[in-house]
Amino acid sequence: MQGEIEVELVPWCPKGMLASPGLIAVWVKPGAITESEWWEALVDRVTVLAEKAGPEQTLQACRALDTPMAQPDWAGECLVRENWNLRSFINCSVIDESPFPAVAEFEESAQSALEEVEDLDDWVSLAAAFVSGHDLL
Repeated sequence: MQGEIEVELVPWCPKGMLASPGLIAVWVKPGAITESEWWEALVDRVTVLAEKAGPEQTLQACRALDTPMAQPDWAGECLVRENWNLRSFINCSVIDESPFPAVAEFEESAQSALEEVEDLDDWVSLAAAFVSGHDLL
């Protein structure tokens, strides 16, 4: 498209959270970022991981985290956005004050976390270590 400028994404992770960076690191546009933009980036990251993994691994991931079954293109919605146990864990992992709004800049530690957790199984293992379908019932 004419006139469209492509912005390179940077690896970034919210500060002040006890949750594993491998679980919460994302790729975002540099600059100001809100909490809802970060959640959206996390949903996108998990969807990409699921699309790479394929339908069978995605279904296994949904079972492991006790979420509704999803196809890879909808996995981020089920495994992150609609997973209230995981969202509660992440929200409760804030140390003092909310890390949002924030400014996203390239972070080497976030890049390392993204490289270490580059497939769906690894991400689900991190998530499952902190939550299960029965944790908050």
